[in-house]
Amino acid sequence: MLGRVLVYEPDLIFYSRIESAGAKLGLETAVVSSLEEFARDIEQRPPALALISLDALKARGESLGALLTGQGCRMIGYYSHVQSNNAEKARGVGFEMVLTRGAFAARLIDILATVGR
Repeated sequence: MLGRVLVYEPDLIFYSRIESAGAKLGLETAVVSSLEEFARDIEQRPPALALISLDALKARGESLGALLTGQGCRMIGYYSHVQSNNAEKARGVGFEMVLTRGAFAARLIDILATVGR
């Protein structure tokens, strides 16, 4: 495996799309469904890249500030175009890139291809 990607995404259908793209590139992907799992996973086995559904955070009432634990790796967030306020908050806490969900899906292979470079 070239690298590890941690994904915070409760939508398993969308996660499987990320996992499939990662597998094509020889990446290991893991999914978590809470910030507690996210923080624990990063502490135990830091990934090269963390992909975070910003909409999931808001829906669960979780704070972007809590993601500061992930700053040992690159963090990329994606959100529904109607939730654009999430983008500014994510940039403010150190996300490397923040994209709409559609743009993220369109650029997924390119984003994953940067892991291990």
